[in-house]
Amino acid sequence: MFRVYSKEKVSKELFTVNLLQEEVETVLEGNLFLDHPELKEEDCVVIEMDNEVQNPTWDGNELREMTREEKILLLEETDLLVNGEYLENGEIKEVKYIKELGYYRPTWNKELHIWEEGTTREEFIEMRRNKILEYSKLEEEKRIFENIKFPSEDEVEVIIEKMAILEADINNLQEKIKLL
Repeated sequence: MFRVYSKEKVSKELFTVNLLQEEVETVLEGNLFLDHPELKEEDCVVIEMDNEVQNPTWDGNELREMTREEKILLLEETDLLVNGEYLENGEIKEVKYIKELGYYRPTWNKELHIWEEGTTREEFIEMRRNKILEYSKLEEEKRIFENIKFPSEDEVEVIIEKMAILEADINNLQEKIKLL
């Protein structure tokens, strides 16, 4: 099968000829454009393939499938933009997430082109609740190790370190909850 496309940035399939090369020679006298006198052969590209090119583009040398970026810019397929990307003045811009923002679940706001916290107030409360429960278990472990007859200073020290980290997490979560 022969497929004829326009030589354009956003190319179009103009027509197809469902014949083999030998059949083109005999039936169409070797001229694929015989039934299309309105087309100029130099403005077209002929490809022999069964499947059509879904999003064809002519880059000056060859007809090929558009890249993701070309689909976004030329076909306005903005659903192909990934989190952190947006269009501005015909260009794809990217805003990288900065870890210093400290979001638990970074969420891209497509309208404002900014990163936001995606965790809900209820989720933060649940996270804080779980950390408080974990902290209380460590308190109990610490009491046990402080009151046993075996030397356990190292174990108690590790538990105290874990408790300090949890305490900071609990307080940070409380601040985030207050802001919501």
